[in-house]
Amino acid sequence: MSEVHNPEEEQENADAILLAARYHHVDHLRSLLQTGSANAQDPETGCSALHLAISSLGPSDDEDDGPPQLINGHETNSENQEKDGSKFTSESKLPEEKLEAAKQTVALLFQNGAIWNDLNKNGETPGCIAHRLGLTEIYDMVVDAGVRAEILLSRLEEYERLDDNDDDNDDDEEDGEKDNDVPEARSEEKPAMETSKVQGSATGDQSKDVTTNEEYLQSTLSFSKDRILDGDNNGVMMAWETDIMKRSADLLFSSFLNSTSTTQDPSEPQPEEGQVTDQQTPPKGEQSDESKDIKVLNIGHGMGIIDRYIQTEYHPSTHHIVEAHPSILSKLSNEGWKDKKGVKIHQGRWQDVLPDLLEKGEMFDVIYFDTFAEDYSALRRFFQEFVTGLLSSDGDGGRWGFFNGLGADRRVCYDVYTKVLELDLYEAGFEVDWVDVPVPEEIRRDEYWDGVRRKYFNVDTYRLPICRFIS
Repeated sequence: MSEVHNPEEEQENADAILLAARYHHVDHLRSLLQTGSANAQDPETGCSALHLAISSLGPSDDEDDGPPQLINGHETNSENQEKDGSKFTSESKLPEEKLEAAKQTVALLFQNGAIWNDLNKNGETPGCIAHRLGLTEIYDMVVDAGVRAEILLSRLEEYERLDDNDDDNDDDEEDGEKDNDVPEARSEEKPAMETSKVQGSATGDQSKDVTTNEEYLQSTLSFSKDRILDGDNNGVMMAWETDIMKRSADLLFSSFLNSTSTTQDPSEPQPEEGQVTDQQTPPKGEQSDESKDIKVLNIGHGMGIIDRYIQTEYHPSTHHIVEAHPSILSKLSNEGWKDKKGVKIHQGRWQDVLPDLLEKGEMFDVIYFDTFAEDYSALRRFFQEFVTGLLSSDGDGGRWGFFNGLGADRRVCYDVYTKVLELDLYEAGFEVDWVDVPVPEEIRRDEYWDGVRRKYFNVDTYRLPICRFIS
C-alpha cells in the first residue's frame, strides 16, 4: 500500500525545520531531520534551512530578536536583512556561543544533504549571504561543502561514462556493422560544472537554455569592435578580456626569457581596453634569443587577442592555433594568419585535432585554452588526457593556462571551483599559481553587457592560472 502524503503536514514539518535552523536549535533540528529534509524551503521566499541558519546571524531591523509569527509567507528578521544588501556584520562582533551554535547547525544541515548552492528568490546562495555578512568561518564551511559535492559529482559522472563505454562495447560486439548508426551516448541528468562562456549557472539555475558546443559551431556569429556574439547573443569573447590575455601570455612566457624581460606587475596601469599591439617598446621576443625557439599551442582563436599579442611580443618559432568555428576560421584566413611565419592553423574541434598532434609527438612550451560552450568536464579532459602529453618537460618545463571563468556568476561558486581545479590539477600532475587581477568596475555594471544575453563574469577579481608540472 502506497504511503499517503499530506501536503499540510509536510509543510508544517518543513516550517519546524526552518525555525529550528533559523534559531540554531541543534538538538531539535537533529530530531526533525530524522524524518524531514535538510532542503526544506519557505515557498514564499525560497529560503532553505541553510539560508536561514546563516542569515539569522545578520543585523535585524528590530531590537527584539524573538521568533517571528510565521515563516511561511510572512516577513521575518532574517528575510528583511536578506533584502538589504547594505547590512553587514562580522564574526568578531558575534557572541562566541551564537557563532558556535550557527556553525553546528550548518554542519548538521550539510551532514544531512543540504544543497550548498541553492538559490532563494533574491538570487542568493547560502554562501552569498555568508560572504555579504562577513561570516568568514561559515563561508569557508559552505565552500568546503561545495568542493566535496562537486568532486563527488564529477567522479560519479566519470563512472557513468565508463559504464556507458562498457555498454557501448557490448553493443558493438552484438551489432557489428550497425555501430555507425548509433549516436554517441552522454548523460544529461545533471548539468556539469560550467565555464564562464556557456549559458546556464554554476548554481544549477537552468532558467536560461544551455547552448551546447554543437549548437555554437552551427550558429551565425556577429563580429564588432569589442565583442563576438553567437546567434543567441551569447558572449563568445569580449574586449574586456584583453588585459587578462596579455597578462596570461606575459606570465606564461616569463620563465623562458632572460632577466632583461620581466613580467609586468598586475597592479601597474594597463593599456586601454581592447588595445593589443599598440606598444612602443621593442617586442619581448627580440629581447631574448630563447623566446624565438618557443613552441606555442592555443586552443580557441576567438577575437585573436592572445594570438596577436604572442605574435607581436614574443615571435615564437612555432605557433599552432586550433579553431573549430567556420566564421572564425574564415576571419583567420582573411587576416592572413596562414601566411605568418611559423603559424599552423588546425581546423576542427580540439578533441579531434589533439590526438593527431600527440601521435606525431608534438611538444609545446606554452599552451593556452579558451573555448566556448563547453563544461568543466571538457577542460578536465583537456589537461588530463592531452596537456600531460603535449606540454614540454625539458629543463624547467613548459607552462600552460586557460581562461578561468568557472563559476564566475557568483563569488562563492568561483571560490569552490578554484579549489576543485587545484585538486584535479594536482591529481593530473600539475601545480598552479594564481595571480589575482582586478576586474574593471565598469565590467560589473549591467549596461556594459547591453545586447549580451548573459553576464558571464560577475566577480570583482579574476584569478589568472599559470600551470606547470609538479616539480
